[in-house]
Amino acid sequence: MAVGACWAAAAGTATWPRMFGNTAQTADGRKGRGPRGGGAAGNLLAHEPKAEPPDLLAKAREAVGVHVLLEACPVSPKLKVLTIRGSMWQKRQAVRAILERLVPREGCLSLLLPSAGFTALQAPGLWEGLKLLGAQLHVPEPLGERFLALAEGNPEQILSTATRVNTALQDLADHGRLLEAHFSEDPGAAPPQVLQVPQQLLHPQKLQEQTQRVLQERFQPLAGRSSQPPSVLKKPTLLREEDAKSQGQLSAAGTPLRLLLPKRLADFLVPDHLAAVARRCAVRIDVAPSDGGCQVLLTGGLAEVAMATLQLQMRCAQRA
Repeated sequence: MAVGACWAAAAGTATWPRMFGNTAQTADGRKGRGPRGGGAAGNLLAHEPKAEPPDLLAKAREAVGVHVLLEACPVSPKLKVLTIRGSMWQKRQAVRAILERLVPREGCLSLLLPSAGFTALQAPGLWEGLKLLGAQLHVPEPLGERFLALAEGNPEQILSTATRVNTALQDLADHGRLLEAHFSEDPGAAPPQVLQVPQQLLHPQKLQEQTQRVLQERFQPLAGRSSQPPSVLKKPTLLREEDAKSQGQLSAAGTPLRLLLPKRLADFLVPDHLAAVARRCAVRIDVAPSDGGCQVLLTGGLAEVAMATLQLQMRCAQRA
């Protein structure tokens, strides 16, 4: 199996690094092993694309809203490469679904990467993060325009490794140092960057109303409880007065939630997106600088704060 990556600088989006299964030359000259635990299923995309369940790629296209392309691998004619185009969130969700089907326990994933991005993969921060994950990434010296890197581990480790590699190369694409030509034999044959929209997001107003209703049903019983346990020594009238007082304080002060966002996302959200979320969800949003990022404080009712958090997550996913 494999993840392919193409960058379309004009559209400002990048696809996942191309992935496929089989052996690959590792950094120390060893031959990378095929998927462990996943068995032959990890090679379906590489050697038997027609045997792949039709719903696997269709699910990624329809449910997640990505563009998926299965084509011949330029490095090895015996392999097939799967190219996924979409936002960071869309690509991650699509690859997660594929890994859950093909690599249930332990396995490996070959990434087809551009040689022009080799230097970016030597960053110490990337390898420190991989060490914390417990994942293994073998990066050989590139011999041509593209080369194969091998990620090993469980599905979550492989997914996180591919995400970090994609993030490192995406930064190069954002600055115009990686183009479509670095990832495709024929850049003109790449499909237009018109991404499908997930079915859940086709009707945002309906989704918002449904989420609001669920949150109100879930949190209303909690908000109705008194913060102090009832006491048999107090008269019922005093208990009711204290309950009303605590309810008034809860309603007036709201429920604050503090979010820590990286600076690039904060710059993207301020001021238009934050103002739109505050107006739509009826919450107060305060922004304060923090070490290496930005603190966003949401103040309002439980349901309103939860809805505002969901709105911010959706907008950040669009930026990623």
